Parts: sequence; structure tokens; C-alpha cells
Amino acid sequence: MAAVTKNPVSKDGITVIIAMDGSEFADYALKFYVDCLHRPGNHIICAHKSEFTCITDPITGNISDAVAEMAKELKDIEEKSAEFVVNVAQKMKELGVHGTTERVRGDIGPAIINLAKEKNASYIVVGCRGKGKTRKTFTGSVTDYISHHSHIPVLVVRNEEHLEQLHDNAHAHLKHVKKHAKKQDTHTGHPTKASHEGSPPTKHKSTK
Repeated sequence: MAAVTKNPVSKDGITVIIAMDGSEFADYALKFYVDCLHRPGNHIICAHKSEFTCITDPITGNISDAVAEMAKELKDIEEKSAEFVVNVAQKMKELGVHGTTERVRGDIGPAIINLAKEKNASYIVVGCRGKGKTRKTFTGSVTDYISHHSHIPVLVVRNEEHLEQLHDNAHAHLKHVKKHAKKQDTHTGHPTKASHEGSPPTKHKSTK
């Protein structure tokens, strides 16, 4: 019986790494990719990271208690990781695509880039802002690192709410600049070009 490969990539397909951290921004990045860029035969790899913390200092603490606590934490991490994989698989199913998940370890920026090299990915997709359920997120400095150090193109996806916020901020800044310029014109006594255009021509009386 021939072996069945999971999520095979077609001859013309490419591999895409999508950074997932459980945030709405990462979810939107996945949806944006599927809606705008995905092609039949492409293979999606959703990369995520599990967080490990130091429980206690074995030199000063009780080693047996530390081991027990660490074992409990590792179990919790594995359960959360498994739940995360299920949730990502469900999201991809709802979007009508197939893919796999990969857990990365170490510093998240270099880990994503190394994964892209290992999988011979064509490009990386990351969300723009927001905090994930884990301490490390694929945003801010992590996105900056990936963008500056990646050997392949990086698509940084900003969701609609963030774009609207940027537009509102830009509009408010422009309004402030215009208001400040108007105040300067008032103080200096020099009218703006607009005031010249809106004023009737001045008639000068000749003296004889």
C-alpha cells in the first residue's frame, strides 16, 4: 500500500510560513493570506511558540518540589499547545485551506527565520499589532526583527481596525498642523494664501 503524505504540495505550489500567537491580529493575517494570496497547491505552515518559565532556583529551593512544579508546567504547556493546534486547524478548515503547525523554540524572531529556511518557504506572513495569549507575540520588535533579517519576503498584515486608527490619527495630526499654522499667521499678521483668495480686491483712493 502506498504511503499517504499529509498536505502534499503540488508541483507548482509554494510553502508559506504564517506566524500565529493566538491574537486577533495573527488570525486576521491568516485570513488575509487565504482571501488574497492563497493558491491551490500552496502549503501553509502556522508557526507558534510555547512559553517556558523558571519555576524556582534549585540551589535555594526544594529540588523535588521544583521538579514536580516543572513537570506540572510542562504538562500544562503541552495541553495548551495541543489545544492551540486544534484551534488553528479549525480556523484553516473554516477558511477552506489545509496546512500544518510547527512549534518553534528559542528566540522567536530567529526561530521563525530558521523555520522558513528549513522548509524552503517562499515568504513569511505576520500580523501587525496586538498581544497574544503567550508572553511573546509576533508583533512589535519580533516583526521588526523578522522584516530586517529574513532572507525571503515578509508580508506584514494590518487589520482594518488598525488602518482606521492610523487614518484617524493622521487626520487629527493634519488638523492640528493647520490650526497651528493659522495661529502663526494671526500672530505675524501675514494672512494665508486662502485669505487673499477669499477677500475682495482693495481699492486705493488717489489723492490729487
